[in-house]
Amino acid sequence: MWTKLIDIVETRWHESLTPKQNLAKAINTLYGAMFNCHIAFQYFENDQNEQNFANFAFAVDGMISTLKNLHPTLKIFDQELADRLNNYAMGSDRIAAMSNPRDLVKSQIRFLRELVDEESNIIGLPEENFTAFRGAKDQLSKFISTHLTMSEIFEQP
Repeated sequence: MWTKLIDIVETRWHESLTPKQNLAKAINTLYGAMFNCHIAFQYFENDQNEQNFANFAFAVDGMISTLKNLHPTLKIFDQELADRLNNYAMGSDRIAAMSNPRDLVKSQIRFLRELVDEESNIIGLPEENFTAFRGAKDQLSKFISTHLTMSEIFEQP
């Protein structure tokens, strides 16, 4: 799922009419959310306690919020899928699930996987062999270093 998400972002980069500087800032923000998820998961892997798991759940939740907030710029998802993302992000079920991080993470990952798989099918990306989250983060990092300039990321439009 994670590398498919980056494939979608790369596809949108090449298709978009949005100014590259706006796209660069959004992609950099996405990288930050992915980095946060990765760090939170590493903390949990190294010390598997409930607090670290809850922090990981909140990081994944932040990733969902980031995708929702970046969609107007990146146009990551088809409009129907973007509406589903918005409804999920704004839903009361999501907030209620915060009290049970294990169920929250299961539903978050399932939801993200569905969105990314459906968008991949819509734009015709090949089937993916699921790779680790770190591989997707590294793929996005390489994309950023190849396609984005420092001025696009950090200068004001």
